[in-house]
Amino acid sequence: MTLFSILLLTSALAIASPSNEKAKPLFQTRRQLEERIRQLDERLDSATRALGRKDSITAGLRDELEQAYLRLEELSMEPSSESLTPSLEQIDSNLSVWMLSQQLDEFDPLAYEPDFRGEHPDSVYIERLERINSPLNLPYNNVVRSYIIKYSERYRTQMKKIIGLSSYYFPIFEQTLDRYGLPLELEAMAIIESNLNPRAKSPAGAVGLWQFTFNAGRAYGLQIDSFIDERMDVRASTDAAARYLRDAYNVFGDWALAICAYNCGFGGVRKAIARSGGKTAYWDIYPFLPKETRYYVPAMVGALYTIRYHKELDIIPAACPFPAFADTVEVRGKLHLKQVHDLVGTDLKLLRDLNPQYKHDVIPDDGKTHILLLPGEDALMYIAQGDSIQRHRADVYMSPSVMKSIANNGTGETIVYKVKQGDNLGLIAKKYGVKVSKLKQWNSLKSDLIRPGQKIYIYK
Repeated sequence: MTLFSILLLTSALAIASPSNEKAKPLFQTRRQLEERIRQLDERLDSATRALGRKDSITAGLRDELEQAYLRLEELSMEPSSESLTPSLEQIDSNLSVWMLSQQLDEFDPLAYEPDFRGEHPDSVYIERLERINSPLNLPYNNVVRSYIIKYSERYRTQMKKIIGLSSYYFPIFEQTLDRYGLPLELEAMAIIESNLNPRAKSPAGAVGLWQFTFNAGRAYGLQIDSFIDERMDVRASTDAAARYLRDAYNVFGDWALAICAYNCGFGGVRKAIARSGGKTAYWDIYPFLPKETRYYVPAMVGALYTIRYHKELDIIPAACPFPAFADTVEVRGKLHLKQVHDLVGTDLKLLRDLNPQYKHDVIPDDGKTHILLLPGEDALMYIAQGDSIQRHRADVYMSPSVMKSIANNGTGETIVYKVKQGDNLGLIAKKYGVKVSKLKQWNSLKSDLIRPGQKIYIYK
């Protein structure tokens, strides 16, 4: 960059500098404020490249940017300003939390809301947080309080469902975290990530309880292919998440920063540290983190508080849909979940919910030993029947055409059609774009005769 260019840039930046007496008042509305922050971000990046981080202009821009973020926080906490409350569309995010909103009444933990007063004075929240004996050093301020109240008071219905699910998932999380020597309280992150939905998917392509992207999942050893996505496997994904958090802590030496890195990546935290002038304390870099990352730690504290004190809060957990005891069996070779359903009797929906990593109900024969999770008694029945389960209707459930379809394009959709009065195989085949011969093969039909109410399986 030439000296003339630098002078022009310096002049332009000086016009926007907080020291300029003619500068307009910064913040009228949230929209104006957010636009101002965007402009300051761009100018700070340009100025840093041209002038260096220690230049007085870049320092002034950093100060103004911090003021802007702080003012944004203040606007968010003004109860009278509904128009200033950011909508879901306004919140830039890589998280999947909101992808579970349909199941949890549009519950989005990171959608920031105005300051909540709550039922208790600050001293109650502080004392309860201190009783959670954790190396995480759980913070408390107005932002944290808002999320505590949001979870514990405003979203009691949603939290009943989540707390019910936690009785199944949290023991698995805790066992894994303990194996790596990590704080058990990190389990609350899964609530922020997915609301404890192993099938949660984000707009950015993150999947599962711990919201791994494709590349991150592969980097941490998760199997992702046409048949299997271990990002949805509770044990495999939790192990990967624990290793990621361990690595992040080893890099930053601070649990709050490690948690932030899980959300915005190592680079996002380093960028916030650099923009803060080299500060490394969480609340010092807070204004410079991506928006959803700034709210991540407070949201996690709020979720953890609600989980730990749900009895005191009179939040009665919803019934957990999973069995009190589940066990794993090893599977070698091809297996369809419907084979287990037919011979063991395990409910097919429960099978799928316990084993969501098998995307098309099929465990492939890929030379590996895979794990199948079953209710305790069903696991014993499975073991007793041995290989007979894998032979049961294998020509139907895993016909070459079905397996080829899955392997080629990652589909393999299974449709269950209930026969209506006036139906015949020809009409059903035409409706779904398949051959009559395939319908007969898939359903072990020796003739074309079908009856109303009969279930016809169709594999796409």
